[in-house]
Amino acid sequence: MSGAIQPHGTLIVANSNHRITHLAANFSQFLPDASYLELNQALPDFFLAYAQSADNLSGKKRIYSAVIEGKNEAKLDLVISRNSLQQTVMELIPHVSGPYLLSSLNPKTQIFIDLDDPILDPDELVNEIIKLIQFDRVLYYQFQEEGDGVVIAEVSTQKLAGSYIGLRFPASDVPKIARSLYVNNPWRMICNASANSVSIYSFNSNAPDLSLADLRSVSPIHAAYLSNMGVQTSISFPIIFGNELWGLIACHDSQPQLRSEEHTLNSSH
Repeated sequence: MSGAIQPHGTLIVANSNHRITHLAANFSQFLPDASYLELNQALPDFFLAYAQSADNLSGKKRIYSAVIEGKNEAKLDLVISRNSLQQTVMELIPHVSGPYLLSSLNPKTQIFIDLDDPILDPDELVNEIIKLIQFDRVLYYQFQEEGDGVVIAEVSTQKLAGSYIGLRFPASDVPKIARSLYVNNPWRMICNASANSVSIYSFNSNAPDLSLADLRSVSPIHAAYLSNMGVQTSISFPIIFGNELWGLIACHDSQPQLRSEEHTLNSSH
């Protein structure tokens, strides 16, 4: 319910009757003719077709690659989800061709952890992930019974200073609301932690539920936290055990990034 998004994309939200309830303030920057989008109007036919495809998508997201015509002949990806308020959230994100991933991930992406597998080694896992995602650092962060967390594995390219291996962090570093979001969302992406958030226009003054949105804005406290670590881009994957958040895989990069969905992170570890 942050009421804002990250600025590298834009957003349209519609209610269960497919009428527009929210628009990101920057939508005209991404669409060649955005004059046909207004609050409380019915979704235009093109967007309506995608919204209807999400009617049975409750609690999940779906990605359509390069299906939207943006400004200056640019292609936009469409990330669509259905939230707890039965709102259809449509995110428009620039399609970036190339070997990397960040702006959109395969929605089936998961990292499976078999806690009974004696072969499983956290160091091997973070090394495999950094090869796939090619960030500057990957951390394996495991929660303790008291709620705090410990970094039990780390790999780095040395572009980011310092090491966090063995350090213990208080439970407040990942507050309850953030933990809840991690349980319901397969990843959390921040493309540029220092970028200013973009406000969302609302027809009824209520903020939309952005729990599943890739573009959900960054808490100022978290942005400062990342800045203190020298991090501009972050992507985190939850480790779920018994329907509880058991740990996190945190990937950090020292530069702002917008990466394509053509390279997906899939691990059967």
